[in-house]
Amino acid sequence: MPPKFRAFLRNEADADSEDELNRNTIPGMLQKLQFAKAVRVAGHRIVNPNIDEERATAARIARQELLYGPNPIKFRAVIDQAVISRIVGGPLVMIEQLKHLLEMVRLDNVELYIVQFNAGAYGPISGSFTVLGYSAPEDPDSVYCEYEGGGEWIDDPGDVEKFKLIFEDAKKSALSSAESATLIGHRFEN
Repeated sequence: MPPKFRAFLRNEADADSEDELNRNTIPGMLQKLQFAKAVRVAGHRIVNPNIDEERATAARIARQELLYGPNPIKFRAVIDQAVISRIVGGPLVMIEQLKHLLEMVRLDNVELYIVQFNAGAYGPISGSFTVLGYSAPEDPDSVYCEYEGGGEWIDDPGDVEKFKLIFEDAKKSALSSAESATLIGHRFEN
């Protein structure tokens, strides 16, 4: 994993909340193992061949432990409708993944919002990002922008606030969490 993503994992473990806007794929916090493997295979051009595929995928999935326990992280994600429409890893993998999303949104600390195609443009449409929030005043919120082959940290308070507002704007363009779950349910009925 790139060094900045490793730093993201360390910071994520200390965060109280996580808001992710992801237009391209299901957030890693909500991915099933086979789906995560399919995403990794699709990105083979930028994957470090010296890193064991099983180990790297398992490390990404291990993050999900933060969603459970006595003080689970509050996780909110806004995704594009294309994310649940694209068949990643084949039909069976995708059905398993969609069913997993429905299980995850039943958790009190997980909210998922889908922006439908007819919502038009939302946000700058330039990529995905994650806002990590902390309750301790000495730990200011920060943003991680992941991109192919790496990522970038944003910690300037003014810039972080802009990303928070972009997330909230995208959320306003999306279906509610309950409506999003209904849309997901319709995906594997068809």
